[in-house]
Amino acid sequence: DEIECLREMDRIDHRNPFGQFLRATIMAKDEEENTLKIRYDGWNHQYTKLWDGWCTISMETQHKFAWYRSISRRRSHNWKFKFLRKGGLVEFRPISQKHHQLDKNNGYYGWQCAEIFK
Repeated sequence: DEIECLREMDRIDHRNPFGQFLRATIMAKDEEENTLKIRYDGWNHQYTKLWDGWCTISMETQHKFAWYRSISRRRSHNWKFKFLRKGGLVEFRPISQKHHQLDKNNGYYGWQCAEIFK
């Protein structure tokens, strides 16, 4: 399998705990545990302890790996995104309620309206 052939300093796209594919580098490989240590590229060093970590190589985790820049840098295929412009309004809902609490008083996690500013 191609994932098992990965070695130190190989570059890949890897799916983080929030479901986003990010560019990453393999920092180490543990053959006995069948795991890879992954460092996400472009993050400030103060965040590496939060984001970087070990990932098990298995059938259950193979969907988290992709060729370098094959997903992290591709254009969106969703036709709806073609109409987004600065100043436009969108609705969004956080993917993970655990890490994105919008209103701490009543615990509301639903859809929110936002304006595109950049």
